[in-house]
Amino acid sequence: KNVVAELTRLEERADKYRSKSGRIQISVDDYNRLAAMTGGHLADEPGELTIEEYVGLIDEAIEAVVSELNVQAAFERLTDIAEEI
Repeated sequence: KNVVAELTRLEERADKYRSKSGRIQISVDDYNRLAAMTGGHLADEPGELTIEEYVGLIDEAIEAVVSELNVQAAFERLTDIAEEI
């Protein structure tokens, strides 16, 4: 999958819920996909989160992926520099 498209989709989902309150049901697949991005614990059954927790989980997942991409880009740049030397 295109990482940028996935991040955009997640950001749009977070924005959709950001101004709401209450609780949200989240499927095991949705939760585990977000948990895998953040290195969090995986769930084995559907759960319920507050909207704030859900948006926080999405924001954390986005931040983790962007951070990983930045590390990869920096490593590639260092590799390029090392090859030039």
